[in-house]
Amino acid sequence: MKGFINKNLYLFIFCVFSNTFFCFAQDESIKMPQNVQHSWFLEFFGSSISIYNLNYDCAFQITEKQKIAVGLGGQFVPKPLIMSPPIRPAITGITAQINYLYGKNNNYLELGAGYTITWFYPGSEVSIWKAVPIRIGYRHQKERGGFFWKIAFTPLFGDISEGFEVRPSGGIAIGHTFRI
Repeated sequence: MKGFINKNLYLFIFCVFSNTFFCFAQDESIKMPQNVQHSWFLEFFGSSISIYNLNYDCAFQITEKQKIAVGLGGQFVPKPLIMSPPIRPAITGITAQINYLYGKNNNYLELGAGYTITWFYPGSEVSIWKAVPIRIGYRHQKERGGFFWKIAFTPLFGDISEGFEVRPSGGIAIGHTFRI
């Protein structure tokens, strides 16, 4: 199963980074597509193995009812300083995702997949957990921007704590959408 996750990780990273050139342009002669929405949002649980994920994504209009959203997120939870010894470890993680959005009038079905890697620092050693989150949810996002939110069922498949496991999960996110 590890070979399956590693091969899919490389394919997923290639797809994410080959599509993100639409999100950022370094040369002013390159014009940004007019139908791109940019969003910053905070997701609780959801696609990360941890408590939260701070995310950025770009949604590209494909047809009147279809969009593709490519995103990247991160998390950091420090060790509690007041407990001796600390009960929980420090946590750092990264999540990359690609989502298909279908809908209209600010309401979208969101289907997607991603890859998340999380480093736990319980003491002097580091534990690494890797998983593939699958997303089935609802996204409320206004075309002109502003406040947005989403909710989803996001089961995690991967090397999470003691070998390969499937961990049911769900998440809710709030954020802001804007156009450049």
